[in-house]
Amino acid sequence: MVEDNSIPNRRTQRRRTLNGVVNIVNQLDGALLGRLVNITTEGLMLVNATPLATDTLYQAALELPEPLNNMTRIELGMDCLWTSPTHPDADMYWSGCHIIDISEEMFNTLTVLIENFGD
Repeated sequence: MVEDNSIPNRRTQRRRTLNGVVNIVNQLDGALLGRLVNITTEGLMLVNATPLATDTLYQAALELPEPLNNMTRIELGMDCLWTSPTHPDADMYWSGCHIIDISEEMFNTLTVLIENFGD
């Protein structure tokens, strides 16, 4: 990934890569938004074939590879902060998103997911 040094890094937590594939879908229509690359309790990065629109809010769900706390998905609201091609001739894109809305129950499951399945 190409780092854009013009964007200040406001991340306060270390990114964690999860074991297994976690797809992220749009809660409104079920469309695939991308695949999770790494995550913190504050935000996430995903890779996708179609770039997400920056400065756009998404009602998303992380589809868990196996049930966790009796849940198969973690629903949250996220704001896409940036999108960048994975390389110059890319047909794939990185997208960085900030988690802006998540219930306490979903947040607790997200924390367990990161702690138990993160690198």
